[in-house]
Amino acid sequence: MKKFIRDNKGIKVSRELIYLSNRLDRLIDLLSQKYKRMPTINELGIETGIEEWKIIEAIGIRNCIRSIDEPMNSEGKELTLEDIIPTNDSFESDVEFKEALDSLDEDERIIAMDRFIYDKSQSEVADTIGYSQAKVSRKEQKIIAKIKDYYKAS
Repeated sequence: MKKFIRDNKGIKVSRELIYLSNRLDRLIDLLSQKYKRMPTINELGIETGIEEWKIIEAIGIRNCIRSIDEPMNSEGKELTLEDIIPTNDSFESDVEFKEALDSLDEDERIIAMDRFIYDKSQSEVADTIGYSQAKVSRKEQKIIAKIKDYYKAS
């Protein structure tokens, strides 16, 4: 479930931007202690040598990224996103998923089963079927697109 949410976010945030955001968080803490106030975007730019627009973008994504395990307070109850996101474990969804898998060719079906059901890494799947990890990654993206198209059509 965590992998599905991570891979199917509405907006993809680059890894570089996430790393920059984390780096800026630490720098903001340090500079806040040093200056006894929040540092300006210009000061962050001077310290990092990074353009101000990129700093603004990295700071802006901090509020968009949430962990599925992050506690959320709802009416006095401690809940996580995992508690809130509905699960559909019904027999119908299992049948639909099997039908979606049946619409894939044999290699795609093996990759989908290994990745999404048996939770194997791309490298493990690649070793099993004799592909490179990069090829498994490309095929995985195509598989996800095919399954999405299948669900949209039905």
